[in-house]
Amino acid sequence: EPTAIATLSSQAVAPTVNSTSAVRLRRPISAAAVAVSPDGRLVVAVNPDSDSITMVDASTLAVLAEIPVGDNPRTLSITPDYYHKIGMISEADAIKAKSDPISLLMQQALDGVVSVPWTLMLDKWRAGVFSGETSKVDLNNSWWRLREYYQGIGAPRERSMDAFDPGAKYHIPGNTPYTRYYIAKILQYQFHESLCNQIGFKGPLHECSIYDNDLAGEKLRAMLALGQSQEWQVALEALTGTRTLSGKSMLNYYQPLKDWLDTQNANRSCGWED
Repeated sequence: EPTAIATLSSQAVAPTVNSTSAVRLRRPISAAAVAVSPDGRLVVAVNPDSDSITMVDASTLAVLAEIPVGDNPRTLSITPDYYHKIGMISEADAIKAKSDPISLLMQQALDGVVSVPWTLMLDKWRAGVFSGETSKVDLNNSWWRLREYYQGIGAPRERSMDAFDPGAKYHIPGNTPYTRYYIAKILQYQFHESLCNQIGFKGPLHECSIYDNDLAGEKLRAMLALGQSQEWQVALEALTGTRTLSGKSMLNYYQPLKDWLDTQNANRSCGWED
């Protein structure tokens, strides 16, 4: 069974591991869900902060692979019916929650939607730098122009000529791609809608949960099993039936929230100028 332990560190003390024991570390980094193979030779750790899993040789603590898996529909499957199914709330509470879904959808949107423009603009800025379109003297100004355009966020105060605010984001000096987070968010909803359609769910998309569904599990396993053996379009088609990324599933998921916001904001001027 998965056990809560620390993420594996290169300075961890080599342990004796079996299927019922956990790895003891000298310097724990962060909590994660960990599974140990039946023979005790392999440890798989979930890394929620980087949306990946790490496979480790239990005897040497050598990292065999770190595999990105994205967010996938784990958060989208947390619905009132899911909470009822695992015994956290009563059936009456689930029905009541579904009758007014705005609060839950708003909470999910603040995490799943608000971050999307940010994940897009960061690598747009980076692309401008690498292509030479953004000059050295314009590095900081172009950063804030993009933030204002995509997020409606301005600099807190006038910036000096030598300011370099992008450097405050680790992924910039660390040269870590950020587009993957953007794509993961899009795919999260596209995967979810496709799986809900395949299991025959009828109802609003935000009420669908694939929890404990054998068919959904089989579809996910078949897609993930391809690994890097095929182009990503092939894996996408295997699960969704299309080779094209689409944001329509995200719009479908939050349609009730958008309708509610449109009503609340009628006759108001919302947003910001380009």
